[in-house]
Amino acid sequence: MNDPVRKRETEEYGGAAHRMTEDGASGQDRKDYALPSSSKRKKTFFLVVLVAATAIILGIVSYKYYQYTIDRIAELAKDEIQYNTQVQSAAISRMLGKDIQKVEGNLQTLTLSPVVFGNEVARFPAIFGSRQDLTEDLTDFYILADRNGKIEWISFGDNSSGVSLAKNAASTTLSNNNNATALKIIGSDVSMEEWYAETKKTLRPYQSPPIITPFDNVRRLYISYPLVDDNGVFQGVVAAGIPLDKVDRVLQSDLFPRYQSRVAMIDRNGIVLSSDDPERIGTSVFSDTFKERVSPTLAKGEPQLLDDFFRKSVSGQPATVQLTFSGVKAVFTGYPIFADNSSQNHFGTITVRTYYALATNVEGILGEQRIFGLAAPAIIGGVASAVIVLLLSWNKNLEKAVDKKTIELKESNELLQKKTRQLEAANEQLRLHDKMQTEFINIAAHELRTPIQPMMGVVDLLKERLMLRNSNSNSNSNSNSSNNDHPESVAISSKHLAILERNAKRLQKLSTEILDATRIEAGTLKLDREIMDINQKVRNVIADTKSWIPKDANIDIQFKPAVKEDAEGNPAPLLVNIDRLRMFEVISNLIRNAIKFSDNNNDSSSGADGTPKIVTITTEKKGNEVVVSVKDQGAGISADIFPRLFTRFSADRERGGTGLGLFIAKNIVEAHGGRIWAENNNKDGERGATFAFTLPLA
Repeated sequence: MNDPVRKRETEEYGGAAHRMTEDGASGQDRKDYALPSSSKRKKTFFLVVLVAATAIILGIVSYKYYQYTIDRIAELAKDEIQYNTQVQSAAISRMLGKDIQKVEGNLQTLTLSPVVFGNEVARFPAIFGSRQDLTEDLTDFYILADRNGKIEWISFGDNSSGVSLAKNAASTTLSNNNNATALKIIGSDVSMEEWYAETKKTLRPYQSPPIITPFDNVRRLYISYPLVDDNGVFQGVVAAGIPLDKVDRVLQSDLFPRYQSRVAMIDRNGIVLSSDDPERIGTSVFSDTFKERVSPTLAKGEPQLLDDFFRKSVSGQPATVQLTFSGVKAVFTGYPIFADNSSQNHFGTITVRTYYALATNVEGILGEQRIFGLAAPAIIGGVASAVIVLLLSWNKNLEKAVDKKTIELKESNELLQKKTRQLEAANEQLRLHDKMQTEFINIAAHELRTPIQPMMGVVDLLKERLMLRNSNSNSNSNSNSSNNDHPESVAISSKHLAILERNAKRLQKLSTEILDATRIEAGTLKLDREIMDINQKVRNVIADTKSWIPKDANIDIQFKPAVKEDAEGNPAPLLVNIDRLRMFEVISNLIRNAIKFSDNNNDSSSGADGTPKIVTITTEKKGNEVVVSVKDQGAGISADIFPRLFTRFSADRERGGTGLGLFIAKNIVEAHGGRIWAENNNKDGERGATFAFTLPLA
């Protein structure tokens, strides 16, 4: 009775009844008067039921939508983790492969060094110590054994830490903690050691399995090279010792800390060289011991998947598998390590395991969002029902206010959905940016290291020659003073000069491509145009590019310029308004690619009959344009490269390159008002590809 609304309704109803009685109203009149109130209650009940039903339907629809969104986002998170795990394994494999290349490069230069063959003991500390310093992150010593298997020299990295059999203990200059160990090793017989015996037997480089070194009980890998004189006679072995604990440190240092991954390494025979479980090191992944230890942690049917994964990995192929370790899902990737730029020297395989921890965290957050999405419509429906009851009980002004609030809520929901789409789009852009950045770093690192390594090899060789010359000059200074006229100079062969020039040009081309790509992205690429004959420009480029053809390649460049329509076949001048240097860059890039992809010794199209591969450059006038095309007889454009051929970093991994050349060429041609395209030669059994572009006639 304290409810003011109910009290007011009672008073109004009582007053009306009193007045009706006074006016002589009947009971039937009172009944008819009560009908509007009953109809109002039914209407209210119907609206409440309608709102509740709508809330339930919205809750179900919302739940289904959020469930779909959650599943999709979780799948994207897992895909990102799998992709980044593959990137990690590939990056670590390439970095370790480069380190192993350095070791093999050091061993190769030692086998060619006149200091080693001349047994110039006094210079051993310098040449062995410098090489150990260069690879100290991976190796802990370089060792020299004579033809009988006796150790003559071992260097632990310091230029004064080596010990020679030709020197006694009193005359050696030892200055570090490895002295005592080195003195024990000198003179030891290693002729029965696997790394020595196999190298002597085959006269070829050898990579050993893990071996426990007797003098310090450390498990190491050995990479050994034979010393063979000019007459083909075996003179000894040089080898590098690679401790497995250093391999493990190198692998761990290259991991992405964000993903909490686990890295391991197996050799090409499946022997575990590095692992987060020390008991697995030295065992074969195909052994019963390994399987008995790992299989219980996997889900049903997954041990066979893991075995197939390892068999594919040791064959030198990338592999990926999803497994469940102790109830936690993870992605397992393997990437081969190659000690050179080919796929022949398979050193081992890097495996990276990453748990779907980030994806699980995403699922948890989205689970909360799912609960909210389910509860929100029900809450809104309940509130709406209460508001409707109050609106029907009070006045229409409140009804207008509710409508206003409903519109605001709808606008807020639309704004939230818009922001969500913007965030998803931004996240996709970030993911693509990270992917492109990672690819560029890998490609740039590879392209920079490839020319630097041979240049450093030539420099080391020249330094050794200079040291040898100065040594000989000092010993003969009393007898012939003319030999000291140029003590700081040394002769360089045309072969070594060519190596330096070729790789310096490669570095120059790489830097030019990166600068041009930067100018294109920044919109600062400028053209210095002049009118000239495109045929003459093509001839100039051909004259320059003939020097790029490898000496052992059977490739012929032919130029077929446009001819006059009514003449006797004389070349017709095709005048265009172009930037001379930029157009030279475009044409030379296309011809350089044609030569590179035509130079394939395994291709039977230029085989025993000596028929050369033809690179054909043609010019043709079509309407108000000139068409320049470059046609080769190589392997053609692969299907995975074709869709992104003229985009940044679309490099062929087997052929190398930064993937910027065609991107730059496309932008230069388009800046001249032309267009560029490519196609494979599929007519009449032809091979290779054709690249063409147009330029407006002047």
